[in-house]
Amino acid sequence: MRHFALICLSAALLLPASCCQTAGTVAPEKVAPPDHESAFAGWESTAPAESAAPQEGPAAPTADEMEALRKANRKLAATVEKLMGEVEKMKAEAAKPPALATEAPAPVEAPARAALTAGVLRRLLLAAGVADLQVGTDREGRVVVTMPASASFPSGKATLTRGARARLGILASILVREAPGIRVRAEGHTDSDPIRKSAWKSNQELSEARARAVAEYLVAKGGLSPERVESAGFGDTRPVASNRTREGKARNRRVEIVLVP
Repeated sequence: MRHFALICLSAALLLPASCCQTAGTVAPEKVAPPDHESAFAGWESTAPAESAAPQEGPAAPTADEMEALRKANRKLAATVEKLMGEVEKMKAEAAKPPALATEAPAPVEAPARAALTAGVLRRLLLAAGVADLQVGTDREGRVVVTMPASASFPSGKATLTRGARARLGILASILVREAPGIRVRAEGHTDSDPIRKSAWKSNQELSEARARAVAEYLVAKGGLSPERVESAGFGDTRPVASNRTREGKARNRRVEIVLVP
């Protein structure tokens, strides 16, 4: 409907100016003289003696008026032409088929996970209420969590205490959440004192049993994949302090949980 209205408007505006002029008033018909013979008796004729003269039409426009009309006509014609061009453009746009996507949208990348450094792990443990696990790094730059044997096992045994189990559960939950692809290696260590009253024949066997107990708990209760966890015992071959003092021996009795990238 919009297109049809614009076309009608353009046709009306482009009509010659002469078509819009008035042709003049049509002269009235002459009234025939009355037929006195057929008139009713006693009636007098009311017809005028002479027919009225025809009226003159309006005066023709001057040259200036004609030129002004021509300019207005040309301006309107240009406007109509512009509108028609816009109509054709709109029709062409409407006839175009909808654009189809040629490439699949790029997948949204998940935010990068921060590396589980010793500092990060230490803060996470403290936030969870675990303050007695030592977190550091070894010579190869790997994160190492140290469990003191005095707080983790009864003397000469490889059974985890209740407190040790609680701390291992919290550590395992952090590893599952923050480092899902990392491997864990539990390493047992002892002091140099020989075994006297224990079910184990040597410090080597005791260190292996304690390391194995930690690894099994991380898998069974902590939720870590068995393929990610291993254990090993080193007896008294890797001390971190002197075995000549009580304090040094206490430091050497430990299980280290090494995070292997």
